[in-house]
Amino acid sequence: MQSVKDVLDTLSYMFFPISSIIYVDNGTVKYLSARRYTSIYLGGIPNVIIIRRENDAVMYYWTEFHVCKDNSVTIKYIYEFVISGNDLLRLLEELPETPIDKTFRRLYNYLKKGYKMTFVKEEIED
Repeated sequence: MQSVKDVLDTLSYMFFPISSIIYVDNGTVKYLSARRYTSIYLGGIPNVIIIRRENDAVMYYWTEFHVCKDNSVTIKYIYEFVISGNDLLRLLEELPETPIDKTFRRLYNYLKKGYKMTFVKEEIED
């Protein structure tokens, strides 16, 4: 079986370096990291949110989030990518969750409670 590090390395090779993942699949939320401590910008390496859909998944390189009064979360992101490899998606489903880093615990807890997510693209200035 492959490890969380293997999945992070594969995604990092395909897109950009990734330190950890918050994976959401039909009400299931789990945190995956190969490092003991991470942060959103650990040496410029982001955490991503991957939302599983029926035949693929969407990965968001996010920067911040805000909790709304209607028990929802607005998440600002810079990049959005579609992931369509069945083997990779299967691994994300099968891998055991790793201990949650305190940097992401608040967002993770809101998602575990079922808060609805709204993603808003952040404009990047040149």
